[in-house]
Amino acid sequence: MTCGGSQKSKKRCRVERPNTQEPSHDTEQSRGGQLSDVRLKNNIHRVGTTVLSFPLYSFQYRGKYGTYIGVMAQDVLKVEPSAVSMGSDGFYRVDYQKLGIEMLQVQ
Repeated sequence: MTCGGSQKSKKRCRVERPNTQEPSHDTEQSRGGQLSDVRLKNNIHRVGTTVLSFPLYSFQYRGKYGTYIGVMAQDVLKVEPSAVSMGSDGFYRVDYQKLGIEMLQVQ
C-alpha cells in the first residue's frame, strides 16, 4: 500500500501487490469475490482511501489469524453495487478486480 498526499485531511492510498515471494492467504475467495462483509471482521481501523475514494481499512477476520487491508462490502455496495455479491451463506463478497485493487494480508 502506498499513501501519498492528502485530500481534506484524508490519506489517499493505492493498494499494490505485496513485494514478497510468499503466497498470500486465501480469504475464502469464491466465484463471487472475497468475503468482505463487515459482520465477519473485527479490530477494524480506517487507514486511508482507495484511488476510487472507498474507505480503506485494516482488519482481522473473526476466528482467523492475520491482519488484512481492504474495503468493506457495505461501503462498496452504496457506490459500486456491481462489484458486490451475496453468497449462499448470507455474507457479502467484493470482486476486487472490478475495483482495480487487491485485498492484502499484512500480518
